[in-house]
Amino acid sequence: MIIRDNGEKLVELDPNEFVLEPVYFKLGHTDIDKMYLREGASIKLRLARQNLRKTEGCEKWNLKIWDGFRTLKTQKILYNDYYKVLKQKHPDWSNERLREGVEVFVCKPSYDPLSPSYHNTGGTVDLTLVDENNDEIPMGTSFDEFTKRAFVNYFAGKDDPESVELHKNRMLLQKIMQEAGFINYKEEWWHFSYGTKEWAEKTGAGFAIYGSVEL
Repeated sequence: MIIRDNGEKLVELDPNEFVLEPVYFKLGHTDIDKMYLREGASIKLRLARQNLRKTEGCEKWNLKIWDGFRTLKTQKILYNDYYKVLKQKHPDWSNERLREGVEVFVCKPSYDPLSPSYHNTGGTVDLTLVDENNDEIPMGTSFDEFTKRAFVNYFAGKDDPESVELHKNRMLLQKIMQEAGFINYKEEWWHFSYGTKEWAEKTGAGFAIYGSVEL
């Protein structure tokens, strides 16, 4: 997939608009305490917020953002940390199997401008829904729970009341984000992209409009 970067700058997300919780700053994986997206992606995010508040019963709800633009340095830290976790959990796994396991949930930091890491483009965002008290709407897992329960459709088809409610909540997040122009990564209910290579492939856009911000 071709990348024709449109040159949009990163813009800071406004804490007066969204609930911002820079998780990786709090964990010490980055010294950047602000949240950024490309300008176009931030506009789409505002549209998603509007879509949410047009939904019956969600008029005072909001989006909580955990991560947006991510440096390659932080991406490398996250990748290596999860690799160590899996290696400790599965000491019999080969390096290749460990890498495959890691990359289901954590993208390998890419220094190839033709194949940039998702978050390094400034077009990918990790987020959830919160109610009028800024309490998170139940989604079935915490952010960055790297298990099959994080797969978007994990609760689909289950008929117990809790699973039905969790699936409904995930589908609401999917709906408002997709209607705003984002695409989802099916292994992580919280992960959405706009303008990236993955977005272009899924939407048939023909080319990506965001490459790496750093490369």
